[in-house]
Amino acid sequence: MDDSSRWVDLALEDEKMAELAYREKLYNQVCFHCQQGAEKLLKAFLVEKDGRFPKVHSLLELLGVASYLDQKLNALRNDCLYLDQFYVSTRYPDAPLGNLAQGAPNEDDAKRAIDSFKQIKATITQKLP
Repeated sequence: MDDSSRWVDLALEDEKMAELAYREKLYNQVCFHCQQGAEKLLKAFLVEKDGRFPKVHSLLELLGVASYLDQKLNALRNDCLYLDQFYVSTRYPDAPLGNLAQGAPNEDDAKRAIDSFKQIKATITQKLP
């Protein structure tokens, strides 16, 4: 899959899943899909601007590569840092939950994940055709 619009379409599906999960109070799933969607948006940017992307899942790593192409993307660092903590913790029940001292993501964590995803989406989609 190397067309940036296909990556964006998949990211928007993750956004819809996050919204559905939020309505059902499935906050772990909200955070999972927000992280996944953000990853796909960063890969969309890299595909569009460079024709390729590293086969990694860390938003910070992807952002680092993308920032070489557009330094303004560094403004997304905090959003990527926040969502990155959910990559492992939402997949494995025995994994540490990043810096979530209270354990599994709660409603506030899910809201912040959605906000971070939306910021990444707004920034990246402005830079795509």
